[in-house]
Amino acid sequence: MFESTQRQWQTLRSSPPGERFRCYHEQRLSGRSGTLRRWLMLTAGLILAVIGLIMLPAPGPGMLVLLVAACVMARESRSVADALDRAELAGRRLWKRLQRTGDSV
Repeated sequence: MFESTQRQWQTLRSSPPGERFRCYHEQRLSGRSGTLRRWLMLTAGLILAVIGLIMLPAPGPGMLVLLVAACVMARESRSVADALDRAELAGRRLWKRLQRTGDSV
């Protein structure tokens, strides 16, 4: 179990930005898994997302739970993986823009 988790984390860390979650999803596709398991994991991800939204006002844990939920859903759904890749690139562009703005002040 820990080897599998470590391999999944390694895939997320080593993949280039904008392709990270697609590679993560494709890694899951390389293993055998049934339709029932896929739907159970998507449901678990959705439940975690709702819990994360409820916990969002608390500092810290809400964002962490939302991140875990996104990863669970991206592993099972290509469209979620693609959306997270786009969101990562947009977040990186925003971060660079904010850094440039802070440097000029």
